[in-house]
Amino acid sequence: MIEQGWLEEVRRLLDGGVPENAKAFDFIGYRELRNVQRGELNLDEAKAAIQQATRRYAKRQMTWFRRERGVEWLSGFGDEREIQEKALKKIRAGVGTAF
Repeated sequence: MIEQGWLEEVRRLLDGGVPENAKAFDFIGYRELRNVQRGELNLDEAKAAIQQATRRYAKRQMTWFRRERGVEWLSGFGDEREIQEKALKKIRAGVGTAF
């Protein structure tokens, strides 16, 4: 995402007058990249912090979903065509049923 212009997006937000304490900067990555813009972190430090925060967030999500009844896990990633097809098949099969 950084290679796709995330740092520049943060720079444009700040240059455009979005306050540094705006809600957007509470989200993973935006906070760290704002701190790069401030000179408080270098880009490598920000990347490491973003990776760590993302892992922590994923762990919290897994903990949450483990408690949910009826969750059926699909092995793989959501951008994989095979996984998308499996998910759509399951969604279509469940149409009209209560979740």
